[in-house]
Amino acid sequence: MKRCNDSIWVLRHSTNKLTKTWNNDGTISNYDDPKLFIGSEVNVSSINELSDILSKMENDSNAAIIRGKYKGYEHSLTVEPDDSKKNRVLRRKSVHDDVKHHWLLVDVDSYKPINFEPLVDTVGAINEFILACLPGCFHGVAYHWR
Repeated sequence: MKRCNDSIWVLRHSTNKLTKTWNNDGTISNYDDPKLFIGSEVNVSSINELSDILSKMENDSNAAIIRGKYKGYEHSLTVEPDDSKKNRVLRRKSVHDDVKHHWLLVDVDSYKPINFEPLVDTVGAINEFILACLPGCFHGVAYHWR
């Protein structure tokens, strides 16, 4: 397997939820909207490593990943002086660089598979989505799903 040098930024909040919650009655509760987080950059060298990190986070509703890279506290003070706090990270585009990654996040909420029931054959439904909706360069790639 090809190894790469990459990373993800993980944001955590001590009390607020950063993920949607699917309730027993079928409704979805939105995530909370905290301002400041504890942030950490986690190195990733393969899809397997990324999958391990994401799997460990699946039951932690107080954590989320972002695609950007934190520019640092000093930069945060210059663009968000009223909201910046030492040792905390804002979740705003103004304090994160848009960086290239070896991974891609695709959020699929409304796709309805034709040939596969997602709860019965999740992998089949995912592969159907990839073939039907993504360009050929994504066909046959490795992925992590939740």
